[in-house]
Amino acid sequence: MKSYDTWKSLSPESIPSSLDLFPVIFNYISPVSRILDLGCGAGRTCAALFNKGYFHIYGADMNPAATAASREKLAGLGLAAADDRFKISGKDRIPFPGGFFDCTICQALWTSVLAEDRAPLMKDICRVLLPGGILYIADFVRSPEFPLYRDRYSDGVAKGYDEGTFEVTGEDGELKFLAHHFTIDEFDELFRSAGLRPVHHQETQVRTHTGNLINGVVILAVKPQDSGMKAEGIQL
Repeated sequence: MKSYDTWKSLSPESIPSSLDLFPVIFNYISPVSRILDLGCGAGRTCAALFNKGYFHIYGADMNPAATAASREKLAGLGLAAADDRFKISGKDRIPFPGGFFDCTICQALWTSVLAEDRAPLMKDICRVLLPGGILYIADFVRSPEFPLYRDRYSDGVAKGYDEGTFEVTGEDGELKFLAHHFTIDEFDELFRSAGLRPVHHQETQVRTHTGNLINGVVILAVKPQDSGMKAEGIQL
């Protein structure tokens, strides 16, 4: 699929990265938490966490060059075993053992996940979380009140995409990738299908990497303690 091929081929410095961590996440993690940045890009979020004293940091991204850049950046900051902590992910599969993480972070990741991969990916996020573990999502949401996005949504529907999905093109008009802006109900349905329970919901406005103002949301969901998942015996 062209959309994923584009993400895989982007240079690390050209991967969009405009969102900072919202402070609420620090109410749910501690310095001993094992944290996965899913869609880690070139390591911006991982570096921010490391600089705040969170040393049990891992990353996964489908872009091999970005994964290597994250590994190099965190090793340069002094992260122990950085070579083993950053892995190339699949579109709906996370390359870490089940029940391994206290927290998974998704910063503007879901906007690039294609429709057929959303439920499988959410279930795999649940798989890698420990019971009681937290999923943190900060992402863009449906913004029809902004004319730019209202027109993009209409164009997407006209081209046969699901509501909220639209094409992102280059200056030459060539399709680069598909983007999707969720509704809160869409996220809630994904949480239910994976067995996750939302515990925090914060609506906000943010700017994209190109500077466009858009609606955003921060959601935290927990994997219930009675899920029965135990950590697999793999040490990283």
